[in-house]
Amino acid sequence: MNNFVKALKKAVSIIPRNVSYPTLGAVLLQGDGKSLNIVATNDEMSIKTTVDCSFKLDCCANGKLLCDFLQSAKDVKLEQGEQSLKIYSDNGELELPIFSSQDFPIVSAFDNEPTGDKISVFASDLKDAFKKVDFVPIRDWYDPFKASVLLHYQDGLLRVVASDDHRLAVASIIPNAEEPIRYKRVLLSKTTITGLENILPEQGEIGIQFSDNGLFFTYQNIEEEAIVFTRPVDKEFPNYEKIIPHSDTEYCEVLREDLVQSLNRASLVTDIINISAGDNLEIYGFSEKGKFKEAIPLLKNCSEVSIMCNLKYLLQPLNRIEDETIKLLFKKDSPLTIRVKQYVYVLSLVEKEV
Repeated sequence: MNNFVKALKKAVSIIPRNVSYPTLGAVLLQGDGKSLNIVATNDEMSIKTTVDCSFKLDCCANGKLLCDFLQSAKDVKLEQGEQSLKIYSDNGELELPIFSSQDFPIVSAFDNEPTGDKISVFASDLKDAFKKVDFVPIRDWYDPFKASVLLHYQDGLLRVVASDDHRLAVASIIPNAEEPIRYKRVLLSKTTITGLENILPEQGEIGIQFSDNGLFFTYQNIEEEAIVFTRPVDKEFPNYEKIIPHSDTEYCEVLREDLVQSLNRASLVTDIINISAGDNLEIYGFSEKGKFKEAIPLLKNCSEVSIMCNLKYLLQPLNRIEDETIKLLFKKDSPLTIRVKQYVYVLSLVEKEV
């Protein structure tokens, strides 16, 4: 029963909050007394998860109401009638109206086995990559790429990329390709990425299959077997690679925690900071609230250079990185670049004087 509730919760997480028709807020439940399929969908993605379960069901019901009740109930039993689903617990019951499974939105992606080139990645690597870029996309109806994340496979490397007018984040993963595959670029919406972060497990392997009409994510563990279909954003992502500096000659190295703590203190009085590198890393900023100045020791110093940038935009990736040390690439009149293993973050500079 616990696995059923966990799987149901994942399915419900992708259902839109406000729907125009009841079936759009429903989950499809189909069980034969041995296993149970749970299906949910929205405009951008769909999930089908299978768990071992003794319930015999073939209907659609309000997913959120069912999930909320089951999460706090004990000794649960489900019975399907002609027009309702009755849920009995140790101290009460809930009766929900149901719809025919024929009324559930058609998810043709699950009609057949997925086809297309396939790779597999560790779940922890994929979710970590999502975490390191998911703060960049913004809601922008006029420029969809700013609200999207690119999955780019080339030369044995899967890159997860996000960008807007001010910053670029690239997290790389070394996957296992079941057979040699071609160059792939697929753009997914921020909403889809958030959905995947909620659905995908923390451990194990995840299969990623590039089909003609979207991406399939599959996984199997002792709790469930699941397949997630995601529809791509029909836009071309810009050539992000030309933005990434390929020279590491002008960089300094610093303890990440030292820099994070200093930026947190600076944020008390300012949103824009001046960073000067040389023998130390100096952080300076001011506003009507006050002035801040602090020097941080460097593990590796660099040529003297001074830049200005948005404090929040610099702090966001540092809070997602777990590496003890980071590289900061400085170059006058060029973006600031953060480098750690398998991750690059490029931040545009602020032009106004501090």
